Amino acid sequence: MEYNQQMMITTIITMLQTAVCKAMAKEDPDDVLFSFIDSIGRFLGAKSAFLFDDMPLHFYCWTNQGMKYDNQRVIQKEVRHILRTWMKTVAQKGEPVVIPDVDVCPDLVPSMRQSMDEAHIHNLALIGISMPGNRIGAISLENIPPENLEQAGELLRLGSSFLLMMLKNRGYIYQLRHHSFIDQMTGVFNRNAFNAYQQHLACQGSMGVLFADINNLKQINDEQGHASGDRLICHTASVLFKYRHGGEVFRIGGDEFVVIWKHIEELDFQQACRQIRKHLYLQDLNISLGNHWVPDVKDGIAPVMKIADHHMYEEKRRYHKMQVSR
Repeated sequence: MEYNQQMMITTIITMLQTAVCKAMAKEDPDDVLFSFIDSIGRFLGAKSAFLFDDMPLHFYCWTNQGMKYDNQRVIQKEVRHILRTWMKTVAQKGEPVVIPDVDVCPDLVPSMRQSMDEAHIHNLALIGISMPGNRIGAISLENIPPENLEQAGELLRLGSSFLLMMLKNRGYIYQLRHHSFIDQMTGVFNRNAFNAYQQHLACQGSMGVLFADINNLKQINDEQGHASGDRLICHTASVLFKYRHGGEVFRIGGDEFVVIWKHIEELDFQQACRQIRKHLYLQDLNISLGNHWVPDVKDGIAPVMKIADHHMYEEKRRYHKMQVSR
């Protein structure tokens, strides 16, 4: 028996080493987690796995068809609180919990058991992970072949430190991304964020784009000083952000901004653009605007941007023509 136990641990350690190496070869921190969970899920023959990470709340769901963000599993607020409290207790013990049959487990309150029944979970192996800042992480491997339940508990005990490392690493990368994607002067997204947004944009669904360009910024800088120009840029950004109505605001140049709406109806888009124009006028901000909407962005964002940019420059030319005529 002792020899078999040692053989099982050796096999699990070898598998974990391979899984970690494979996962850490990924660039995106979510892909790191996905890869690791995929490896251990397939190793155990589990039907699904559920990764929980709170503050902010993340749910990742793995099945043998692949990994995804879980948009289907809805956990009610009161159940979520009970679940988090239970996971915190499990994390403090530092040991995995193996439940061969959720229907008869005395540790599960009725609301938790009902939630698991609705998710078609019959058995599970779970371990809670204490994280910095009183955060709790946990992973459960679900509907495991009964003969692999002992293996599942040992795997979670040995693998939880790797999972903690990956979760921490994801947090650090998210924090760095946030700082590298935020324009330090205005607080809206910057050009780096805009480039990343275009790169990862799913080419489907409706989209609206609004270009905004500050008129006479160079003249203001020259005549009133760069501090006045900076205040004008920040004021423009604050109006765009306040009245964006679900759009994403990017500062893509010194005096250029773009607001992008995904999955928006044309009437709602036009209304949002009118609201922005109105409030820029009320704030006495001299901005040229151009906008364009498409029902499907299947050809990518570039054509939409080009037309919105063209409309903005048409408005800017009309403005300068009026200035000259005066």
